[in-house]
Amino acid sequence: MNDFANIFLELLEKLETDIANLYKLFAEKFPAHRYFWEELSKEEVQHAVYIKKLSAYSRQKIVYLDENKIKTLTIKFITDGIESTYKKTKANELNIINALAYSLNLEDSIIENKFYEYFSTNDQNIAFLLSQIKRETIEHAKKVKQALRDAKAVL
Repeated sequence: MNDFANIFLELLEKLETDIANLYKLFAEKFPAHRYFWEELSKEEVQHAVYIKKLSAYSRQKIVYLDENKIKTLTIKFITDGIESTYKKTKANELNIINALAYSLNLEDSIIENKFYEYFSTNDQNIAFLLSQIKRETIEHAKKVKQALRDAKAVL
């Protein structure tokens, strides 16, 4: 695995771990929605595990990264936003609507930036792993969008 692929995968793993930690904090801060956030957090942890596997596959040259399309700065920008939101949440500066709106934006940005479409492989199991992360991220966005609509309806 070359240095760039290694850096990208490390950033991607950190991104998924940071999202999981943020959702875990949301579960603590918004107990009425605890189960919702805990489930999302568990899936984000699983995404980080999948990325560890991708790193191993990349080292084995079973999966490849299209470096021409990737901008690591984008991941760093998103990660910085998560860190800022985490601090605001810790300081009780966010309500459930803010948390849901931020989360929807976060999931949508991962989808729009197509982070998991920069990989290529001939291995069907790895291709399935990549498509699973994409599907789950799309599903997260749908769940968060619905939860946001529901929360706004209660106001």
